Amino acid sequence: MLNKSMGAPSQDRTALKAFYQSSEAYYHGLKERESDTFHHEFLRMVRTYISSPANLLDLGCGSGYSSFRLAELGYRVVGMDISAKFLDQAASRVGDKLQYSVGDALELPFVDQTFDGVASFDMIEHVVDAKGVFKEVDRILRPGGRVVFVCPNYWSPVIPIKALVNLLRGGPGYLSFYESIPAALLGILTTGLGTISKMVRSDARFAYRTPQLEGITDADCDCVYLPSPVDFRQHFKHAGYRIVRYNREGSTPLRRACATVLPSFTPTVYFVAEKPLTGSKGL
Repeated sequence: MLNKSMGAPSQDRTALKAFYQSSEAYYHGLKERESDTFHHEFLRMVRTYISSPANLLDLGCGSGYSSFRLAELGYRVVGMDISAKFLDQAASRVGDKLQYSVGDALELPFVDQTFDGVASFDMIEHVVDAKGVFKEVDRILRPGGRVVFVCPNYWSPVIPIKALVNLLRGGPGYLSFYESIPAALLGILTTGLGTISKMVRSDARFAYRTPQLEGITDADCDCVYLPSPVDFRQHFKHAGYRIVRYNREGSTPLRRACATVLPSFTPTVYFVAEKPLTGSKGL
């Protein structure tokens, strides 16, 4: 269920770091997703909106598979993740255009204006301070560089609607979020009204929840920030970035059509923005 708090406690950051360094189940889940099928949309978005060759940061690269594939596509890639455990076997994938780094997205270990592009797949929802990450991304991105984010839209009513359908059919709903029929019904109302509320504001309103790091773990148990494409658009537009792509993407014609008609409500965020040549207004 959504928690609409406007901040995440500092202890969540410490707990998440420890979780990523120790969870065997989570690590094996990342390894199971090492395929072009799983990464297809992310790889396609990077190829479409960031020209190769380019110095590219793959932010929150997990086990490093996406970084390896991007290097094969001609990019000069640094794959960075907060967990040394996740990157333990990544060094076996070597190449002249590929290196890996362990680091925190809130304190990127790079000098200013290092990269031509920053790309991130299913990562931003796992940070306790999205605004702080955006500020660091702005710092290390060169003028004219682009950011590409692909992640869940947790303010999409589609997610609780699907959970409700699964629950009515006797299924599990959506773990960590909508695990009961009342929770799904409330989620439909909360996400729909929440997205509309975000759209009528001129500034971004980042919302967070407490991660679930014990008991049953799933792909979303560790989510803290609740992304919305509206947050991305409001925040980067305010900083002077040019919005290159605001959804209107998808893996099928139907999903692309829905993302074009209702870009703020679809369950996946596809977002691309370009840093101004004269420098940003400050993220």
